Amino acid sequence: MRMWLGSLSVGAMLASVVPAQIVFELRHDEVVPNLVFDHPVAVGDLDDDGDLDIVNAATTSLWWENLGGGNFATPQPLGLGAAADISLVDVVGDNALDLVRAEDEGVLVYVGHGDGSFGAGVLVHGADANPIHRIEVADLTGDGAPDVISLSGEPIAGQMKVDLTASDGAGGFLAPVLLQGPLANVFPVDVAVGDLDGDTLPDLVLQANTLLGSSVRIYLGTGGGAIAFAGSISLGAFKGNDVKLADTQGDGDLDLLIGGDFGFATFAGHGDGTFGPAKLWTTRPFYDGAVLADIDSDGNDDVTFHAAATWELVVLAGNGQGAFAETFTATGFGSSSDLQAADLDQDGAPDLVLASIDGSGHHILTRVRNHTYPAGSPWLDLGQGKAGVSSEGLPAKPILTADGTLAAGAPVSVALARSNTPHTFGYVIMGLSDLSAPFKGGTLVPSPDVVVGPIAGLPGASALVLSDTWPAGMPSGTSIWIQAWLHGVGSPLPTSATSAVRGTTP
Repeated sequence: MRMWLGSLSVGAMLASVVPAQIVFELRHDEVVPNLVFDHPVAVGDLDDDGDLDIVNAATTSLWWENLGGGNFATPQPLGLGAAADISLVDVVGDNALDLVRAEDEGVLVYVGHGDGSFGAGVLVHGADANPIHRIEVADLTGDGAPDVISLSGEPIAGQMKVDLTASDGAGGFLAPVLLQGPLANVFPVDVAVGDLDGDTLPDLVLQANTLLGSSVRIYLGTGGGAIAFAGSISLGAFKGNDVKLADTQGDGDLDLLIGGDFGFATFAGHGDGTFGPAKLWTTRPFYDGAVLADIDSDGNDDVTFHAAATWELVVLAGNGQGAFAETFTATGFGSSSDLQAADLDQDGAPDLVLASIDGSGHHILTRVRNHTYPAGSPWLDLGQGKAGVSSEGLPAKPILTADGTLAAGAPVSVALARSNTPHTFGYVIMGLSDLSAPFKGGTLVPSPDVVVGPIAGLPGASALVLSDTWPAGMPSGTSIWIQAWLHGVGSPLPTSATSAVRGTTP
């Protein structure tokens, strides 16, 4: 089996994708100490409190403890240095997440204690001739316990090597065994594991690059972690950097998802280890990994990635039938080195964690809350347009969001999330007609229907939530516009205006 991506152009989508309105709230940026380019992050509940925490692998590796609702404590050092790749998985089987890291010494496992701390690192795979730059923790042996697949190589000289460090089923690991390589002039980039041919044995796909191009190699499992080469998909002169397996069509067969300098493409799985032709959904290149998560809350996986060159955050919405369409972009991010999606605030929508480098060379950890309004929601986010011109694709900072069905007697709330700038007081204004430009030039709309405030004492980074019940007797189709107006410390004029939302009764 050999297929070519070639020089495909982006064509019409094969099925209509009806998107929700994707809204990402105020970014929370933190500078982290880091002296290396790679800055991997991982997300998981380290302290067993039900909230997802964050760890990174910078020169000073840190733990961000989630205090609930997506609020995080000051990051605590883990006493570990940089690593090329990390993963949070319970590899010892005690229901506590362990930290697996690819370091200069090789692959080390740090056993988690379930309270945010880890034991001493245990070397399970020593250093190779070339650096181990990527690890995948997945069950390749089919015994139900997670194994470690490590990729090593050198980008210029190649020397591909792929190893399996299998679990011994008792919380430890067996000696590493060679799966592929060493192959000269081939550099392994990414790997994914799944049952491609329906025989219940795990199979493996490997993204491998050369100086002239790249290909995806397909290996079918023969049992016990052994694999046999079954074919390849050539990407021609393009370079891939990300490979995933997922059932994007809902037919029970795993499909192949590939990203790289050509954009993002899918290959429909046939259920026998072979794949159909490439379908290219965007030509935006990206060099860090994409994430699969239901960003727009429609029950289907979407693809989110950080575009190269433009450094835009891009969401390709999936329709559950194998088609994807670009539905959201946001600018203002630095050069990305890792991206993760996880529900940090437990509202049912996956949020984003982005590791990047800004224009000043600072290494940044960014948390972006997902407040997407699903299809059929009575709320519409009007963005920054009501407050002025924004230099970023994200909504206004500060941002105002709303929740509730707008049915008579139902609870409704308006939340104001802000930056670190303190304000002496502010107002929330509501109107039954379009607030065309209430805050431009520091002028409040002359006659709002409802004014809440002045609300005094708004310290930096505080959140304000107003809750009530929706009144009865509002005719169907009635709309209300809501925005907030904030005064800076020591200033008689507003220094911040929020994004606006519009709610319409069903």
